[in-house]
Amino acid sequence: MLSSKTVVQSPIPENILGTYVHAVTINHAADLLESWAHQAKPGYICPATVYLVMTAFRNSEYRAIVNDAILTIPDGMPLVWFLKARRHQPTRVHGPNLMLNVCERSPANGLRHYLLGGAEGQAEEVALALQEQIPGIDIAGCTSTPIDKWASDQDEAVIKEIGASGANIVWAGMGTPWQDHWAYIHAARISAPVVGIGSAFDFISGRVSWAPRWIQQTGFQWLYRLIKEPRRLWRRYLWNNPYFV
Repeated sequence: MLSSKTVVQSPIPENILGTYVHAVTINHAADLLESWAHQAKPGYICPATVYLVMTAFRNSEYRAIVNDAILTIPDGMPLVWFLKARRHQPTRVHGPNLMLNVCERSPANGLRHYLLGGAEGQAEEVALALQEQIPGIDIAGCTSTPIDKWASDQDEAVIKEIGASGANIVWAGMGTPWQDHWAYIHAARISAPVVGIGSAFDFISGRVSWAPRWIQQTGFQWLYRLIKEPRRLWRRYLWNNPYFV
């Protein structure tokens, strides 16, 4: 467990098609996040996948948003392979696994969590799942509103609610790129790091099944997800992945 005075050294990022990705292990990323949470450090963390890198490659405004993050983690295995080719020793820092890693530590370190995003009622489902899985975890609050129903005047109320909740970490499960845009605009007003964790709410709530670990480690989770959700994901994977290569 890290104390509030512990300082964890930040890694140097590598440039991948204009996006800066940090060569971290999942434990190093969790240590950084825990340290920043104790310090009430504002800022946001981006989970870098091939989809994120290619979206940033095509859109300079979005690329600037990602590169302004306090940490960009290698969520996709192709990015891990790239970083290893540059003589780093990262591991895949999958957003859902990072979330569980940090949450499992929190009963001992006193950190409080706020869950933001997901489909209707999903943040509440994630809160219940975490409380069942991790006795003693402190969920400070949650707000779940589908992106297509999110109103601009909702931001102010949510930011005030997060501040009043005393949350030390905000988990934003809004999906790429919306969660990064939201964090970029609002993170400076939140006295806690905001972590983009993409599909973590789907997995932890049980709405989407986890890929077997061997699939995650071999870099074919994208194919597993494509088979599960072809209508939503075919364009993302079948267009971006070959272009990235």
